Amino acid sequence: MSKVLSQEEVEALINNLPQEDDESVKKSYKKYDFKEKRSLNFDFEKLDNFADKFCEDLKSFLSVFFMKNMKVKKTKVSSVTLKEFKERLKFPTGIGIFKLASQDELFLIAIDDTTAFAFIELFFGGISISERNFEDRSFTIIEQKVIKKIYYEIINNLKERLSSFFKSDLYMKDFEMSPQHISFWSEKERFGLIEMDISMDDFGSSMAFLEDVAGKMYFLSPVQAFLENKDLLDKKEESKFINEKMLSTVSYIPLELMVELGKATLELQEILNLKLNDVVILDKYVNQELDVYLEGRLKFKGIHGISKGMHSLKISRKI
Repeated sequence: MSKVLSQEEVEALINNLPQEDDESVKKSYKKYDFKEKRSLNFDFEKLDNFADKFCEDLKSFLSVFFMKNMKVKKTKVSSVTLKEFKERLKFPTGIGIFKLASQDELFLIAIDDTTAFAFIELFFGGISISERNFEDRSFTIIEQKVIKKIYYEIINNLKERLSSFFKSDLYMKDFEMSPQHISFWSEKERFGLIEMDISMDDFGSSMAFLEDVAGKMYFLSPVQAFLENKDLLDKKEESKFINEKMLSTVSYIPLELMVELGKATLELQEILNLKLNDVVILDKYVNQELDVYLEGRLKFKGIHGISKGMHSLKISRKI
């Protein structure tokens, strides 16, 4: 038969097929983990509106409390994970931990070391902090008490604004200096974050430090605490849980994957004459992409090769 190759010719062709590590075959796909946990998307318009009013109230309070012309500027409202938030902070950080009485939820107000030492200096009547050396050290017991006192006053003076936002009474629960010790939430849990710059006005050249290098203040709250429709959230979480359980179950259902090496058209007489060691030439070259069928449907294209002594297929693209 003119269309039949010898066994030697077939083996020669197979040996020239591209192997699994052949860089000539470029990947055109991206792996996707269906089991990966997904975060829900939330509308942060309410948090953004609250941030504007909170900054105005905080500016008024700090100006009166320190008897200085304080400035509070909202710089960003965003969604972050706890891990992302902790990576923004360094030791020491003044972290006030607050509890919502009716929701069993916590939220944080944090100030970086620059802002913390500035507040402490101003609390004791200082008029200049530009010459103070800010070292990476723990707050002393007295400094911690001062920061706690400032937090208590912030909560008491802004209690109406905060209670209206959270729909709950609140109180200060704890104080922490190390961001790494915030462990009562999962590292991957998502939060609403308000980032603020704290600075001062009208201090002349001796106080240029606070004006030119503004300290940071953060307001961090779990999204569950400020969502109005918590029933909707619960339903979304329940739906997500069900979907994940379904994916976990169906992930182990076996499916038939079939690779079509090629096609050939033979006359009946040629088929009847086929015998041992005859080779049928197909309509594809050895380096040509093959059709890959999943449960009878064409889903991928692939390149045939050899891996660990076995026939193998490298997926080259998705249909």
